[in-house]
Amino acid sequence: MDILSTNQGAYRLVKNRAKVINQTHTNYIVCPEGEFTQRIVDSGVPVISYDIRRELGISTAKEIRDLFRILEAYRPDAVHSHNSKTGAITRVAAYLYNKKNNKKILVIHQVHGYYFNGVSGLKSNLYRWIEQSLAHITDILLFQNQTELAMSQNMKMDRH
Repeated sequence: MDILSTNQGAYRLVKNRAKVINQTHTNYIVCPEGEFTQRIVDSGVPVISYDIRRELGISTAKEIRDLFRILEAYRPDAVHSHNSKTGAITRVAAYLYNKKNNKKILVIHQVHGYYFNGVSGLKSNLYRWIEQSLAHITDILLFQNQTELAMSQNMKMDRH
């Protein structure tokens, strides 16, 4: 199950890989509805509609609850999140799911840039702490470049 914050990102980044996986398994894409959703479905990849906002706020708790319910309904073997906020929500929802069901969903997070690099001061420190904490409940971290890998290693987030 790939979880993304935009249907455009799902279409451009994940659809083709999901099509290959779907030759032998079922790989759902979980993302918001939008202009690319039908294109993904037409390519043969099932989409689960999931509303997520880009910013953190009061809606974040609802987003975690909604994703937890999706996990309960579909019972995936693995989740693969993309970007900082979706990664946070996915990892928390999977952690809660695993605890409740005494099951182990493989948790993969693909770093598409760290949000804490784009802010400064207290916000940067808070987001850095969140990423370091979430790394402990992540089975596999994937990186787009060597810089983010080295950054993660320096922050002791590279166990997998």
